[in-house]
Amino acid sequence: MLVELQGSRRLTLSRALGRGQRYLPMIQRILEEEGLPEDLAYLALVESHFQPDARSPAGAVGLWQFIATTARASGLRVDWWVDERLDPELATRAAARHLKELYAQFGNWDLALAAYNAGPGGVSRMLAATGARTFWELVAAGAVRSETARYVPKFYAAVAVAREPERYGVEVVGRQAPLAYDTVRVDTPVDLVTAARLCGSTPVRLARLNPALVRRCTPPGPGRYPLRVPPGSGTRLARALGALSPAERLSFRRYRLRAGDTLWAVGRRFGTRPTAIAQLNGIADPRSLRPGRDLVVPVPVGGLKRRPSPADGGGTAGRCTWSGPGTRCPASPGRTAPRWSGSSPGTVWGATA
Repeated sequence: MLVELQGSRRLTLSRALGRGQRYLPMIQRILEEEGLPEDLAYLALVESHFQPDARSPAGAVGLWQFIATTARASGLRVDWWVDERLDPELATRAAARHLKELYAQFGNWDLALAAYNAGPGGVSRMLAATGARTFWELVAAGAVRSETARYVPKFYAAVAVAREPERYGVEVVGRQAPLAYDTVRVDTPVDLVTAARLCGSTPVRLARLNPALVRRCTPPGPGRYPLRVPPGSGTRLARALGALSPAERLSFRRYRLRAGDTLWAVGRRFGTRPTAIAQLNGIADPRSLRPGRDLVVPVPVGGLKRRPSPADGGGTAGRCTWSGPGTRCPASPGRTAPRWSGSSPGTVWGATA
């Protein structure tokens, strides 16, 4: 395995070790907090080459390659709004606890690592069927599939090379600075475009700091979402969000396109601008839209008050009531609503630091 890492995969390994400098301090800190060996940090090298957005053909996602069911069982949120498998820190915490459980179940790291790859049920069945007591006995008995048989020695080889790359002729290239950020706990939804403008950053940078936000906004619902922003900008964002009036705050709705829908029609339905919907959903060409696609729609909190129709993601159609100046109802074209353009000042939701 060492020969393989030193040979055909040397360049891939060099780049992965450089990329890993961004995540290793955080991973090793969490492993220490969970009472686990520090070298387990290099399991992420084996799993994803330290790529937090890695995806496998089997549906495993993130730095630690969780499938959705295992992720949810490990305490990660995976739904239409958020996929915490993509968040390096949250996924690392979940992986550490999962590894701790596997070690408690099997009593040694070889079997625990095999179970991380093949599943604890599979390893338990192999042990019961063969009478083996160690991973290496399972391999000798031919009970382990080839991927898992290679997985454990590959981990140990990766640890050896990562500890002393020069010794094995591997150069660490493209070193990245460790993760650093402030956290602002927002109590109502905010999109990354607006948050970036208010804290003096860019949507791209905020997306990199908040990769779990797959819809480019914090999720609706109760609770305060921990939004990450560049170091030194947290206080600025918290103050800007806290200063917004109720009329300037937004929520978000999930809307499934139907035949004949246009961005203009969806915007009119919810009292927001088509350009805002396009920007939030990354729509470059509205003509590419097809029925069945789900969109995130920004909705003024202090304006539109109508029960959702089935096409809005649940509920039944209902009347829209006027709740004060600036409210717009789809059936009342003469009224105007606070509308979000995605670029005008004050187009966000409140938050507290």
